[in-house]
This record gives sequence, structure tokens and C-alpha cells, in this order.
Amino acid sequence: MTIDDLNILSKMADRIRERWLKLQEKPKPLNRIDQFKERCMENEIQTYKLSLRKIDKRIREFNVEISYKIIQCNTQLEYNEIDLDSNYEDNENEIPTESEDGKVSNENLSDNDFEKEERAMSPIPYPC
Repeated sequence: MTIDDLNILSKMADRIRERWLKLQEKPKPLNRIDQFKERCMENEIQTYKLSLRKIDKRIREFNVEISYKIIQCNTQLEYNEIDLDSNYEDNENEIPTESEDGKVSNENLSDNDFEKEERAMSPIPYPC
């Protein structure tokens, strides 16, 4: 689902709404043609609602996947919620230093930290 798809659905809703309001302004009881139009619009509304439910379901599934991947990354880095907060606060004032050969490095990182960083960069297995 893309932004273009959502824009199409939005335009579809606007058209249905305009036609529905025009039909509701007509005197009751409706003639046969207007009754038919009303039933058709009710079907369009149901189709639109079904499309929105599918979009909502896809977005929720995507959010679950993203959450799962974030948890996996944090687990691989051996982070927990406390680590994330304290690590950020502890490293705020750290300034990378430049070595003799001109490369920027962070002297405060241990070999274990580099291993964690490498594991974080490796591909995450996707659940079946």
C-alpha cells in the first residue's frame, strides 16, 4: 500500500460522499432510478470500508514486523530498556578522536562493543 493508493481511496470517499449528499437532498420517497443509485452507493461504501479494513490490517502487521526487528536488534546488541536510556546519556559527551593516520575512532569502545556493532549490522533472519 502506497501513499498513491491512500490518495485514490480518499478521492473515492469524497466522490461517494458528494453523490450521497445530493441523493439525500432529493424528496422522499425516491423514484426507482434514485433507489437504484442509493443501493449502488451503499455497495460502494461497503467496498470502501472493506478496503480500509485491509489497509488497517496491513499496517498493523507491518508494525508488528518492525517491532519484532527492533527487539531482535536490541537483543543482538544485548540492550534492554535501561541500557538504551543510560547508554545514550553516558555517551552524549563523548567526542570521537582522530588517530595519527587521520582516521576517526572512538577510544571508549572495547572489542566487545565492536563485536556487538558487527552483529547489529549482519542481516536479521526473517520469521517464516
